[in-house]
Amino acid sequence: MMLININANASGYEYRKLANKSAVTTKSVKVFRGTAGNCEANNKFKYIGHIKIGSHIKVSQYFMSTGGWIVKSAKYRASGSHFYIVNTDKTHWFK
Repeated sequence: MMLININANASGYEYRKLANKSAVTTKSVKVFRGTAGNCEANNKFKYIGHIKIGSHIKVSQYFMSTGGWIVKSAKYRASGSHFYIVNTDKTHWFK
């Protein structure tokens, strides 16, 4: 198991590093843009779009305490304060 310490000064880049597992989506899912707060409890989320079936993306290795799976792709790239997350507890939306 890989552990990465995300401290009080976490940025969108720190969250993006967690999305390192290649995957293909099997269901269409909603994507939210997260804004990193001064701690994980203060992260803010806004609906930004969908990832369609068959998309090749990178996902985090495990369900995050921030409320979903961290994702990255050519369309969803992290910035200094933003990251992208699929807010679902289901594991059957990618393989």
